[in-house]
Amino acid sequence: MPHNPIILPVIALAVLVALAVITRALKAGGSKQAKTDSYYLKTSLFSPAERSFLEVLESLGTSEYRIMAKVRLADVFGVKKGQGWQSAFNRISAKHLDFLLVR
Repeated sequence: MPHNPIILPVIALAVLVALAVITRALKAGGSKQAKTDSYYLKTSLFSPAERSFLEVLESLGTSEYRIMAKVRLADVFGVKKGQGWQSAFNRISAKHLDFLLVR
């Protein structure tokens, strides 16, 4: 699979956007201490069942596919512009796929 030179900048941009959103959320209203105390670092991205399934997928050992994890449906599917666009987008924006095999 050829190296795609756009992947690294896209990942870097996604990390910067996530940091900006978190920083803004922490600064927004109320006591700063109360806001930072509301968050904790999770020990794993996956439940035990998801981790087990990921190991099965990885054991297949195929270089033809790449395993992507926790991908939003809105990152995979677009919504046609027009009447009802926002409603349709809202239905998929907060949902995700645990794993996505990409060719």
